[in-house]
Amino acid sequence: MAGEVPAHWDVIPLKWLTEPDRPIMYGIVLPGPDVGEGVPILKGGNVRRERLRLEALARTTAEIEAPYARARLRANDLVYSIRGTIGDCEIVPEELEGCNITQDVARIAPAEGVDGEWLRFALLCEPVAEDLACGSLGAAVRGINIFDLKRARIPVPTAHERADIATYLVDEIARLERLAESAACAAELLRERRAALISAAVTGQIDVRDVAEAEMK
Repeated sequence: MAGEVPAHWDVIPLKWLTEPDRPIMYGIVLPGPDVGEGVPILKGGNVRRERLRLEALARTTAEIEAPYARARLRANDLVYSIRGTIGDCEIVPEELEGCNITQDVARIAPAEGVDGEWLRFALLCEPVAEDLACGSLGAAVRGINIFDLKRARIPVPTAHERADIATYLVDEIARLERLAESAACAAELLRERRAALISAAVTGQIDVRDVAEAEMK
């Protein structure tokens, strides 16, 4: 990857971009069934922006969670899905402070001076994601080894450039999402008009005889 980034950038293993006393790790191996009340736990399927909500999380008992206290989340940590649909990555919101994770999720705690938003985009970029996918384990259940994740090679620009990249991507993605929403609304409106047109023609509310006659001439 070094030859694919600007010469003044570095390419650094992910583990060197995280807090030394909070290493990259997964969480609870056997969380058991959802107990309804207890310690909230983040599973791989929760690593989606719309699902990073306290009410969306399952819960385990304090006894099961206690041995995995080192994996507890703090606001602005990153969570990365390492099993199932691997590669999803999101920033932990404040409401999930103190929650834990399962073995399907890795917690990544950005080091001081490392912008979490930029690091999330770095992990989502295609070259990094492809490198990690190539190291996936297992045939039946795909997964990323924590050993490989710690050593993922991240292209690191200067601090100023990292901030600019994060700001640019946040703004551009928001613009694209607005365009996608507008397109989806337009598509739905067209589907409704198509259905109404069919109904009107079939039930005789539209007289198509003139059109048919015109086409026959």
